[in-house]
Amino acid sequence: MISVVIIAKNEAERIESCLKSALAISSDVIVVDMQSVDGTIEVCAKMGARVYSVKDYGYADPAREYAISKSYSEWVLILDADEVVSPLLGIEILHTISSYRYDVIELPYQNYMMGRKITASGWGPEQDYHIRLFKKDAMHVSGEVHKFFQPKANAIVGRIKSSDGVCIMHFSYDDLSHFISKIDRYTNLESLKENRENSIKEFISIILEFPNRFLRKSGWRDGKVGFDIALLMTVYKYLVFSKKYDRKHGKTLAENRNWYQSIKEKALF
Repeated sequence: MISVVIIAKNEAERIESCLKSALAISSDVIVVDMQSVDGTIEVCAKMGARVYSVKDYGYADPAREYAISKSYSEWVLILDADEVVSPLLGIEILHTISSYRYDVIELPYQNYMMGRKITASGWGPEQDYHIRLFKKDAMHVSGEVHKFFQPKANAIVGRIKSSDGVCIMHFSYDDLSHFISKIDRYTNLESLKENRENSIKEFISIILEFPNRFLRKSGWRDGKVGFDIALLMTVYKYLVFSKKYDRKHGKTLAENRNWYQSIKEKALF
């Protein structure tokens, strides 16, 4: 009735919980591995998942299209290795897809970041919904970072509402350093996308990001972690903006290094 797709790279330490929750609602669990070297493949195969290997794309989205093509069922649930389907959400998922009311379903997320259960900041369980459950013929699929799921125009989109224990539990950033390392990687990828907004709108969006997350979305309720999220997501938006600008107007890395070398040579010789 439902296939579960998981993309992984070097997730041997934490993918077991994800797999257990997936196997509780599906007999068709597919793991697409991006060149793990820590035993991830062996863990997944031992637990009963079908495992396929692809090249390391650097992020999960391009591998998902391939993973979906390997699924047997009409319905597909997409998970990351740091996500767990709560037992109550599993029941809701099976009930909802058997009702034949929807083609695409948004799921609620309960995020855990930097040692804290997030209640607000734009990532609280009543604020954070993602399309992760859908009929295969109801979705447009692309490998674009953070833009993977696009329902077709005629798709009926529903939502499983957040309530106590009904959620995808997302254990994302282990600590501040982990968050910062992900920011640099994902802003590099996003800066490669075509710019669809003018620079003024983008810059205003950067300025408004902190008050939007910390005040309007009640990030203050998450204490210091809420402040960190608001500040770092402001930095995230600025880095995307700045890296796009540098790619268009700045010098390349090689040009900068050659210039540095010329200065050294003039100074020393």
